[in-house]
Amino acid sequence: MADRMRTYNAMVDQFYERELARAGVDVGRVSDLLYKSDDPVLSSITGVYTALMGPRTFVNLDQASVLWKILPKIDFQTAKSGVKIVTAHAATAAGITETGALVETDHPDLTKYNITLKRPNYTWDVSEVAEKLSAAMDGQPGGEAAFQAQYAMDYFARALDIEMLCQNGALAGNNLESIDRMIASAAEVDNNSDSADAAYTANDVDFYTCDRDSATTTDAQVSVGTSAANRALTVNLIDEKMQAAEDYGFKAERGVLLTKGDTLADWAALLDSKQQFNDYVEVSFGVNGVESARGRGTGVRVAAYQGVPVFKSPNVVADGAGRIYGIDLDGVEIRVANPVRHVVSPISNAILHDSFVERHSLDFLGELTMLKSASHFKVRDLA
Repeated sequence: MADRMRTYNAMVDQFYERELARAGVDVGRVSDLLYKSDDPVLSSITGVYTALMGPRTFVNLDQASVLWKILPKIDFQTAKSGVKIVTAHAATAAGITETGALVETDHPDLTKYNITLKRPNYTWDVSEVAEKLSAAMDGQPGGEAAFQAQYAMDYFARALDIEMLCQNGALAGNNLESIDRMIASAAEVDNNSDSADAAYTANDVDFYTCDRDSATTTDAQVSVGTSAANRALTVNLIDEKMQAAEDYGFKAERGVLLTKGDTLADWAALLDSKQQFNDYVEVSFGVNGVESARGRGTGVRVAAYQGVPVFKSPNVVADGAGRIYGIDLDGVEIRVANPVRHVVSPISNAILHDSFVERHSLDFLGELTMLKSASHFKVRDLA
C-alpha cells in the first residue's frame, strides 16, 4: 500500500502551498491560515478570499461529507492508477518432512483495473451590475460575489458527498464512483431493482472492469431482499454479513459502519429498550480516515456496534429505510490528483466572456477506489 500522509492538514499544505504562493499569498502553513481565529481572512481583503477559496472548499468536505471524513485520502501521484485485488487465496501451504520436497508453487488469483480520474465541476458568474447593486444595498463586505462564493463552497462539498453516495443502479459516468457500487454483488442484479424501481441492466453494479453481472469473484458481502417487498431490520441481517466480511479481513480496528438516520433509529431500538446504543468508542479523523483515539488526548465519542464505529449520513441510499454499509478502511481510498481548485476570470476579461461578468469555477480531480471487495458488506432492502 502506498505511503500516506500523517494528517489532513499535511495534505492541505502539500497541495496548496505552491498555488497560493503563485497567487501572492504569504502562506507559511496553509492550514494555519485557514484555521487561525485571531487574524481571520475576510472577503474584503483583496485577492485572499479568491486564493483561499479552493483550500477552504477542500476543508469544507471534511465538514459537509461524512463519507469523505471517514475514508482514507491519498495522493494519486503516490498511489498511481493501477489496482490489484485478490479474488481467491493461494491454497498449497503445508508442512513438509525434515528432508521432504517443497510444496507446489502457488499464487492468489488476482484481478486488475485502472481507475479513470473524474473531475466534478461547478461554475457561476456574477454580473457587474449585480455586484455594484449588492454592494450598495446589502451593506456587506464583498456583496453578491462573496455571497455566491460562500454558497458555492458549501454546495460543492455536499455535491461530492451525494455523488459518492449515489445508488448503484445509476452509472457514475463522469461523476465520482459511489460506495454503493463498490460494495455490491451479482445477487443485486439477480434479485432486485434499483432505487428508482427500474430493473438492473448489464454493468449497473460493475466496478470499472470488475464484472458482477454473472461473475462473483469481486463480490462484496451483500444481504439482499426482493424488489417486491422490503424487510424489517434484524440484528441477524447485520451479524451474518459482518461475519462473512471478517473472514476476508474486516475488523473493528479498521472498519466503520455507515447508514441513514431512520435505520440507525430502528437499529438502536433492537439493541436496547431505551432505543440507544450501549457501546461507544472514541475516534479521531485524519487523512487516513477514522482512527482510534486511544492513547490520545482528544477524540470524538461515537456509537459503536461490536466495537465498530457507527456513522450516519442523510445522503445514504434508501430502499424503504437507509442501507447499511460496512466499510473496510484498508480496502478503499479516495485518490486525490488535484484538490478542490478555484479559477476566477474577472470582469476585466469582458471581451473574452462577451459579457460584463465575473466568472468562477470550482473543480476537483480524483476518484473513489476499491482495493478489496469481499471485506466490505452491505444490508439493503430494509422497510
